[in-house]
Amino acid sequence: MPDPINGVMFQFFHWFLPASPGLWNSLAAEANHLRNIGIDAVWIPPPQKCRSGTSSAGYDVFDHFDLGEFAQCGTTPTKYGSKQELHDAINALHGFTQTAAGLHATGARYVQVYVDIVLNQKSGGAVDPDYWQAIRVNKDYRDEEFWGSGYERGEIEIKGYTHFTYPARAGRYSSFEWRARHFDSIDTTTSIRQGGNTFNDPAGRYIYRFLHNELGWQPPDKSRETWVSLEKGNFDFLSDVDMDFGRDDVREELKWWGAWLVSTIGADGLRLDAVKH
Repeated sequence: MPDPINGVMFQFFHWFLPASPGLWNSLAAEANHLRNIGIDAVWIPPPQKCRSGTSSAGYDVFDHFDLGEFAQCGTTPTKYGSKQELHDAINALHGFTQTAAGLHATGARYVQVYVDIVLNQKSGGAVDPDYWQAIRVNKDYRDEEFWGSGYERGEIEIKGYTHFTYPARAGRYSSFEWRARHFDSIDTTTSIRQGGNTFNDPAGRYIYRFLHNELGWQPPDKSRETWVSLEKGNFDFLSDVDMDFGRDDVREELKWWGAWLVSTIGADGLRLDAVKH
């Protein structure tokens, strides 16, 4: 095992990588070279299926549990390759090869694998069938919320892209269905209802903060995260649909996913994306 104090980590990706050749295959091919030049750990990009399919760098997360296994977002593999190719790359770094009889230790030096994970936002959902109560928020200064009466002010009900069902996965690994109640803010609405009228705001003008959980849920009201960057007043919201960590069902689902990911691919550690949010 590498020295945990003085090891060398190699970032084996960047934002503008092409989809071909596949990153996982390239990583498997380079495993021995990396260990021979003294690399102790490799940092890989988010491995799950994203809204942008094979164009995605990995941060517009659609389905955390799809590592390139299911036909979603217009593709089965991710930009970086298939789930099996990911397994092969990590096995190569760990010093194993796959044979008909199972994994075989090659005796090569073990190189650790750290996985970039995205826990802040999701992207690419369907329109939620239900309206949810919300308030408009200033994008550039989130402490300003547009309460009161007048033009584009006051409490509203909105629909957005907050429904994630994953029919291609059909409940495998997790049956959790994401709905509006599992998020605290969005940046795009598909419909606004207020004062008996249905309409929409000009695109890109506001962030929309959801106000309440469903009846009977504790706590009854939603609130922004507080242990976040104070940039723009409160930098809880970054993009797309923001997960609500004030809910224990959201926290438990992501804890379950984290344990599943580590055990499924044999990761040695994690890098948390968007911690400031």
